[in-house]
Amino acid sequence: MKLIFVRHPETEALVHRIMYGHTHSPYTEKGIKSVDWVRNELASEPVRMVYSSPLERTKTLADAIADVHGLSVETDERIKEMGVGIFEQMSITDAEKKYPEHLRPFLDDFGNYQAPGSELFSEVKQRVSEFLKEIIRAEDARGKEEATERPIVVVSHSMAIRGALAYLFDAELSDLWHIRIHPAAIIQVRYRDRFAILEGLKDPHNIIR
Repeated sequence: MKLIFVRHPETEALVHRIMYGHTHSPYTEKGIKSVDWVRNELASEPVRMVYSSPLERTKTLADAIADVHGLSVETDERIKEMGVGIFEQMSITDAEKKYPEHLRPFLDDFGNYQAPGSELFSEVKQRVSEFLKEIIRAEDARGKEEATERPIVVVSHSMAIRGALAYLFDAELSDLWHIRIHPAAIIQVRYRDRFAILEGLKDPHNIIR
């Protein structure tokens, strides 16, 4: 089967270094342009299904992709971003002032240190893995030939996508920091008989200004 993971476009929070996970941040101008770039890149793919995190920054892009293919989007809570708890919608500077005892451990061991209300990467990986297992079982039931030819698009977030890759490639978070996942990145993975192959990774980071 072929899986295409797409990260949401650039947001104002990313540009201004605001920490956010489960909350909203609007697209920047570059992010808005990225929607068309992703849509055009995937227009020729014979997409069979489009899944999305329920958060607005992913759902907007997923709707644009699905519209090209005459599909509807299926949202799933399990592929939303890692929650950052007490740091939601806070700048690094403000968080350092308010929660100095938590911020440095959180940043130094991101994904493994649990600040109040935040998620661990292992928890993100677990919920994303359950989502993928359901898809893989359904695709196996359809027959390998059809599953191979018609890709499934999953529009999600940086840490959730890393969770998916960690499951598919049986990797640790420390291994996945070597893969840069820019906003609007498209990651193509072929998965068959419990073996994953990274077939492509591209993004508009140096294309759209």
